Amino acid sequence: VHGGSALMGCLFFLSYGWFVTTLLNFLFTLTSAVVAGAYYQTPTPLPTTLKRVSLSFGSVCLASLGITPLKTLRWALQLSLAPCLLVECSCCAWATIIIGLALSLVDRACLTFSEPALVHVAVYGEPYLKAAEDVNSLLRDSCMKKVVDDQLLTPLTLLCGCLVGVTASALVALLPGHALSPMALFIAGVALASPLLSLANAAALTLMVCYADNPSYLQNSDPKLSAAFAAALEEGTPAKPPAATTIAGADGPLACGDLVKTQVRGGSWGEMWHIGTVENILVRTVFVRFDSGAVESVDPRDLQHQAPPLPI
Repeated sequence: VHGGSALMGCLFFLSYGWFVTTLLNFLFTLTSAVVAGAYYQTPTPLPTTLKRVSLSFGSVCLASLGITPLKTLRWALQLSLAPCLLVECSCCAWATIIIGLALSLVDRACLTFSEPALVHVAVYGEPYLKAAEDVNSLLRDSCMKKVVDDQLLTPLTLLCGCLVGVTASALVALLPGHALSPMALFIAGVALASPLLSLANAAALTLMVCYADNPSYLQNSDPKLSAAFAAALEEGTPAKPPAATTIAGADGPLACGDLVKTQVRGGSWGEMWHIGTVENILVRTVFVRFDSGAVESVDPRDLQHQAPPLPI
């Protein structure tokens, strides 16, 4: 009986958590739809937006199964990884490897269950899994992914909610003759503040995703904010390796702009040679842009000069 009661209590806690998370994610999706309408300069009345977002309620329920549990598990793994890195012993080394492997698997799952995918659900009405695939491709191609991953609004929202809860419990504790539990007041304060504070998180993520999709709208409506986004993207994009003058190649010095050819090491006899142009040189690595348009790092010992084509 006790085991059954514990199981029912656990199921009730999980279902209640999923219900609350679904409501918060629905509020997130609704806010994203409103902000996206303002971004694309196609505002619609709130009842119309609410009706359109309600058609994607199934996608919101599916997202709620993974977003909050995976984020909580990710934070727990990150917190448990820090002590293992500080202590030098064989057990901690194995724990670091196992936690690192689990963290990489969780990070991969977070690519599917993420809040930016809800933005695509709100804007385009796509099924959730299709929206997650599209938004990951969009953020990766536009270099906005690092900006989204580095934003601090989610932990800041949690911190502000905790501060509201602490403040509420402290103020009530100072009242004489109160009969309320400080812990209950803390939980109530966090529960009331989190939905309101999550609106700012939804608006910011929606702006990031919409800017990655089409930056021209923000450039026309708010040039200052557009410049801030562009600066953040430029900071998050890895810089190209600096160009050097010359480097020793297989049959003489190589310089930027030289036409070269290379073959895969250990390739079979008669394999096609790849021809390209030296674009950058960094220390002992040569970056070659091949005829296909791809830029690859090549060992200079594998390169040979290619005579320029004769003029017709």
